[in-house]
Amino acid sequence: MAQQGEPPAVTSPRPTVGRVALIAGTVLILVSLGLSIVLGLLGAPFVIRDQAGPHFNFQFGDPNPAVSILGLLGPLHVVLGSLVGVWVIVQGIVAISINRGRRDGIIAIVLAVAAPGISLVVYLLIMLLPR
Repeated sequence: MAQQGEPPAVTSPRPTVGRVALIAGTVLILVSLGLSIVLGLLGAPFVIRDQAGPHFNFQFGDPNPAVSILGLLGPLHVVLGSLVGVWVIVQGIVAISINRGRRDGIIAIVLAVAAPGISLVVYLLIMLLPR
């Protein structure tokens, strides 16, 4: 208890908001990379290689059940990753603005912004590199 005339004790804010954003951003990039690798390995056998170069067309409802599942999982991966990524970015911005884990919030935002690009590059490299 502060004595009369003493200034109140200043406590530093807990970094929980930034820490939550950092953990979510780390999980986001790891899961996104893992799914990109799995989807790339599963889809690589269905890549069409002709004179125009390698290409693929995964559509849900394809007669081949494997292609149909890939046509569903690819967009699902993108949508869910985008939703979680936006949440991580917002959580990181809040952490920065209220100074509750500023460093962790910045790192979380960087991870959330980098995750889609890195995952796409990994997916395309696995899918389109010659075998």
